[in-house]
Amino acid sequence: GGLSLSEGGVAPQPIKTLPPDPLQWVILGIDTSCDDTGAAVVRGDGKILGESIASQAGMHQEFGGVKPDVAQAAHKEAINSTVEKAL
Repeated sequence: GGLSLSEGGVAPQPIKTLPPDPLQWVILGIDTSCDDTGAAVVRGDGKILGESIASQAGMHQEFGGVKPDVAQAAHKEAINSTVEKAL
């Protein structure tokens, strides 16, 4: 393994390697598309252990499409609860 980047004067920490057996892997995936905030927890064999999505579809109707500043604010508002639900 290597070392992770340090921030704010924090000493670098060793990077953990994945176990050789993919069934022991647990991956958190986060996606923020134009108008959705999504998160999923997936095992190394592809089995979904948890998932959640927060849609912004209704927020952008009045603008006739995705309005970037509205989308950014909605992602910030939704990310923590979306990840918590997936976990």
